Amino acid sequence: MAAFLGACVAGNGGQGAGGAGAVAGSYQASVKGNDFSGKLRPGAAGKRLTASGARAVTGHAVLVRGVSLSLGQDRGLLAKEGARALCQQAGGRFEETALGQYQAPSAWIFRGGCA
Repeated sequence: MAAFLGACVAGNGGQGAGGAGAVAGSYQASVKGNDFSGKLRPGAAGKRLTASGARAVTGHAVLVRGVSLSLGQDRGLLAKEGARALCQQAGGRFEETALGQYQAPSAWIFRGGCA
């Protein structure tokens, strides 16, 4: 069973640092004293919910894991915060409408979440 959660965003007009967009790779970030590690990688489009149903959202997938904490199914908000920070480390913007999906045992993935 997968848990889904919409991703929150800090937008920057669709451009990463220097306007180039997100760069795939491994990253680490800290938010409110919580440390995260993760990977950005190209992949299939993710989904976002709209009033007229699910729509595709494109960008890199963000896989986020807690370094000193567990990201279980009940920690989606914390996972979003980590994914946003990882995306920003990669020079991208985190797509607020992308849905997150829990990945057992302790990770979340936001497909299409970082452009």
